[in-house]
Amino acid sequence: MHAAEKVRARERGFSLVEMMVTLVLMAIAMATAIPAFTRYLHGSAVHGASLELAGHFRLARQKAVTEGVPQIVAWSDTAGTHRIVSDLNENGTIDNGEPALGPYTLPEHVALENPDSLGFSGSQVIFVRAGGASETGRLVVSGVTGESRSVLLLAPTGQVRVE
Repeated sequence: MHAAEKVRARERGFSLVEMMVTLVLMAIAMATAIPAFTRYLHGSAVHGASLELAGHFRLARQKAVTEGVPQIVAWSDTAGTHRIVSDLNENGTIDNGEPALGPYTLPEHVALENPDSLGFSGSQVIFVRAGGASETGRLVVSGVTGESRSVLLLAPTGQVRVE
């Protein structure tokens, strides 16, 4: 190989056309991946929020059993929040001065719904000392792109499931 050929071999690179084709292909790949990634993020937020809500139901049950004080889990569909309150006077309502954990807020673009069928009769459930709950029901955690998870509570045992 001559010296001139060595110089030309080092000067080789990409042409402007090759670079543009590569950029167009990358833009197409990104344009198709972004909506899927957004759906994944929303689905992940719904799944995480439903697990968090189920965990707070379980925490309330555990506190009722270990502390011997009924625990009220109250939620607001409109505000997307829930909290755990120790029902010290055991009257089944949340009174001023009763200790509370929360409020816990759902992530942005995630909603909490108490459905008409299989839902709770109101916006709270009470866990009693024996570990059971005041009623069986479910809450639906849903996202803006249509994904949803149900948090199911079985009254006799206080068992909580995410479906």
